[in-house]
Amino acid sequence: MNPKPPMPIWQGLFRIIIRLTLCGALIFGAYLTHRILALRDQPIKISISLIGVRTNETVTFTTKEGTFPVREAMFLITNLGRSKAVQEGYYRYESMRYAACGEAGINLGNQGLSSVLSAGQSRTITVVCPFLMHGPWRPVFVFSKYSWRHRIQELPPWKFEMLRPFVSEKWLMAIPSEPVAGSWVDSGPAGE
Repeated sequence: MNPKPPMPIWQGLFRIIIRLTLCGALIFGAYLTHRILALRDQPIKISISLIGVRTNETVTFTTKEGTFPVREAMFLITNLGRSKAVQEGYYRYESMRYAACGEAGINLGNQGLSSVLSAGQSRTITVVCPFLMHGPWRPVFVFSKYSWRHRIQELPPWKFEMLRPFVSEKWLMAIPSEPVAGSWVDSGPAGE
């Protein structure tokens, strides 16, 4: 029997390089998976603080108690989390005095509220102070984590239609969201 001739050096180096590359790819894949899962499990962290209340003298409303200028409250919304957060385009009021608010609790179609906040990003918004609510109140905004559902909904129509047979409509429409309350505002319609 003839013994096998020794392997050339370049073949041995090639095998070592292949093994190191595969090990590096596995480690990198594990790292990416860990990062994706870690970000997915992060809760939404949103800070909403009152900047101030201003009176808009050009617009008024009338009640049984008289005619009053419209008051607007400005809030600073900051994403304190490590992933993107989506602010939905509606909000409701909470009253410290009344458990169930008779004011229009949900305002739909406020395009100025809809936005995506990156990690650490802030923005200032203005909401109209509730007309019929006396005493302290606060707005409650709705946020959700930026997820694959948002990415699919942002696709061009032709790509969205290609994916539609493979993704349940129920999955696309049911975006998990959570309410986040703002700071209390101690003013009623006439500055009470």
